[in-house]
Amino acid sequence: MKKQLIFQLGTDSWQRLGELASGSGVIHEAHHNAFNAIPNIAAYSAYPSATLSFTDPQVSVLALPHDAPAYGSDTTGSPFHYHGLSSAEFEICKQRLKASTARALESAEEREGTQVDLAIAHHSFINLIILSELNAERVALGKNRFKLMYFANGKALKMFAHEMRSVNTEYPSGFYPLLKQSGLFAKNSPVDLYAATSKEQLAVFSSIFPDFETQRMLVTHNGYAADCFKPNLAVRERKESISDALVVPKGPLEISPTEMGQVKEKVVVFCGNFGDWKRLDLLLQAASIYERRANITTLIIGSGSREATGYYHRLAFQQLGLLDTWFLGAKKQPDIARINALADVGVYPSLNESSGLIFKEAMACGTPVIGSDSGLPRSFVSDAVGALVPESDPKLFVPMLAKVVLKALDEDWKTHKGPVAAAYAASSYSLKRQCEQLLGRVLATGQYQHAIAGSTPISETAPQPRYSTGSVRRLATSNQP
Repeated sequence: MKKQLIFQLGTDSWQRLGELASGSGVIHEAHHNAFNAIPNIAAYSAYPSATLSFTDPQVSVLALPHDAPAYGSDTTGSPFHYHGLSSAEFEICKQRLKASTARALESAEEREGTQVDLAIAHHSFINLIILSELNAERVALGKNRFKLMYFANGKALKMFAHEMRSVNTEYPSGFYPLLKQSGLFAKNSPVDLYAATSKEQLAVFSSIFPDFETQRMLVTHNGYAADCFKPNLAVRERKESISDALVVPKGPLEISPTEMGQVKEKVVVFCGNFGDWKRLDLLLQAASIYERRANITTLIIGSGSREATGYYHRLAFQQLGLLDTWFLGAKKQPDIARINALADVGVYPSLNESSGLIFKEAMACGTPVIGSDSGLPRSFVSDAVGALVPESDPKLFVPMLAKVVLKALDEDWKTHKGPVAAAYAASSYSLKRQCEQLLGRVLATGQYQHAIAGSTPISETAPQPRYSTGSVRRLATSNQP
């Protein structure tokens, strides 16, 4: 059987050379490794960076003279935002990335002695534009047309939704008209498959680009790295001394703790970026209720812009006076896995969570999870593995969240629900299965057709989009000191 050549273009750095990665970078790297583990597949990848440089024949770092531009509500701290670029600056950025991507594509084809069969644009809309233009140019030169897939990104969809409704000055209209004019999501689109992680995400996409054909859409739930995220009894058994291995980075305030205190008997963990939609503020408010008990520690994994980090530290330490909450900063996947294994419960109160990967990673470590009754977690968080807090009354969400956390700790969900969560994650969210599903759908080769049975195509009765058009937390109007 002919070897299939895949090329993936990403947005964010991977966890290489000590650099921390965002969720989109983690997913891109995981797919790269999973594709290469499948027989008769050769996968190559590229992503932009201003700092990284290393030698890997199957991974190209697209050098930039500046940080990779970010979307609005940035959580990476990048000083460059797409909406802050002029039309000329955007075109320069696009052409620079396009030229580097073209060289990476040519290198992959030369090394493998065959042409690319499938190109995947990960997360950023600019990646899809670049790959589409390169595809048209190669056809004009007599080369093959590769299949083109767009792996959806929730932040990009929110950006387009904000632009359409003109309700948020952070997202002035610009890129939504650009995508409309490009025809990438029109009838007879050059995009062969649009893959998203939830039906709700696809419903949002359909409301923004209604002309894109539904038969080209697919729901594919993110798989996790099973070799990294798994139960770890050794870590669990030495909980009392784990504080020695946890480092608290310097916070933005004088009042921010600088040394890790003793981890208490019960541990609550949060992992995620500091974007509004992750609603870390609601967890901190809940912690001010459940931490009235003296035996609970809350560990916060993640990072964000200086503005967002300052906001959460002020809320936690100045306003709420939390004494057993620790901001650990961004962590590498092995560190996150160890902390997940240590924790008694993972709490992720995101509004309309569109990925759910952090839930699955915690579950895989044998840790029950608590989330919001919205978005993707509805499809896999049951009473057997955790709980979802209703969104019916915003004023009641925080006390209800605190109540559920205390219930999880009092009833020892870690012992009773943790093993079920680990077994469910292992059996249902394999990266290999997800990647075979994608190949079976877009390449339509018999070798992968068995995986299509596990896929979920969009239907005419998809749920209505539920993304909020306003920020959960508006820093610009906050009365916080």
